[in-house]
Amino acid sequence: NFANRARYLRTEYWTKTSIRRRNLRRNLKKKGKYIMKTIYRGKGETIVKEGEETDEAYIILDGEIEVTKKGKYVATLSQNQIFGEIALVDQRPRTATCTAKTAVTLGQVTRENYLSLLKHRPEAINPILRIVTERMRNLMQIMDDIARIERKR
Repeated sequence: NFANRARYLRTEYWTKTSIRRRNLRRNLKKKGKYIMKTIYRGKGETIVKEGEETDEAYIILDGEIEVTKKGKYVATLSQNQIFGEIALVDQRPRTATCTAKTAVTLGQVTRENYLSLLKHRPEAINPILRIVTERMRNLMQIMDDIARIERKR
């Protein structure tokens, strides 16, 4: 049915994208030091809240994150997946809430770190740009699928 298909497509949008850990480690260095801070959160802790205005993106190093929108489950993200990446380039409110489904270890990248990389090592942001591009393509596929479903109704 339409609701199940829409739920599946939303999950595909979030979960089809991840960063290869090797590329992540290599690209998120500046002068030999990692530019991301490692943070730890316990099960049930909210990392980002829908509607908040913050400027960090997070890469899941270990554990799982549950994504919800308007209180409804959207997806579960796991190791090497990124969330909050839009905040690095766009100063708009968060589009979803991300909560630790398990204890998590996260790499935190701030807008300041991102802009520094953009200036000094622009090739280092390619993994993040790939994620944004893949998610945009997934969103376009979702829109096409929804339009097809609507035409069949």
